Amino acid sequence: MGQQACRNLNVFVSKEIVSGVVFIFNNEHITTIERQKTIVRFCLRGRSFPDKNTAIGTAVKWRACRALRTRDGDLVKPDVFDRIVIRMGDITLLEVDAVVNAANSTLLGGGGVDGMIHWAAGSGLLEECRKIGWCPAGEARITGAYNLPARHVIHAVGPVYNIDGDDSPRLLSSCYISCLHLAAENGAKTISFPAVSCGAYGYPVREACRIALDTTLRFLETHDCPEKVIFVLYSLRDYEAYREYYGEKREGARDNGE
Repeated sequence: MGQQACRNLNVFVSKEIVSGVVFIFNNEHITTIERQKTIVRFCLRGRSFPDKNTAIGTAVKWRACRALRTRDGDLVKPDVFDRIVIRMGDITLLEVDAVVNAANSTLLGGGGVDGMIHWAAGSGLLEECRKIGWCPAGEARITGAYNLPARHVIHAVGPVYNIDGDDSPRLLSSCYISCLHLAAENGAKTISFPAVSCGAYGYPVREACRIALDTTLRFLETHDCPEKVIFVLYSLRDYEAYREYYGEKREGARDNGE
């Protein structure tokens, strides 16, 4: 199967195929498992194939539609940017598996997004949060969602920008990582984030969105769950900051051939 034919099937085939590559079709790995000179064997769902065309042809029959691209023999993940959505709106209205609350360390509610989520979820959320107790900055806790159109609420405690100082970037990144790990551990395929720490905690949104997106992209490169991450911004200012940086990151990835 030539390169043009492969493109017609939405498959990118590296010219360095004999150096060893890994393709993926519908989340099924086709992996090089044996190499002698220019002989490469492929394995798909436990079946061995003598050449890439046979493996690809079989995968296409299984309605394969995606492929990993390789460079210098390294595995490159599918386009993780497609798993990120940026939108404006009310985060309490989204039907997702997990909604992230920009909480304070008491977990007992507050202003902004925190107050909105507690109000929309009802008193059951507050009672569960009381049982959990304290949560330090940079960490997250998970609860039920009660009256929200979600299965879970993940309470993320971000840094206070003017208090945590130089430690703020690390704490904010840790906050997102903790949320994403909790989502994965609880099987949440979709998760929505507000702009954590950008309200009363004073984190400049253009700095915070870089940390949020960079951290999320790194996580998604190595994790299949969550499948979709939605950043829900309440103000036009925050939305434009996120969209601008997201566009820069995606364009840079294209220019670098990633």
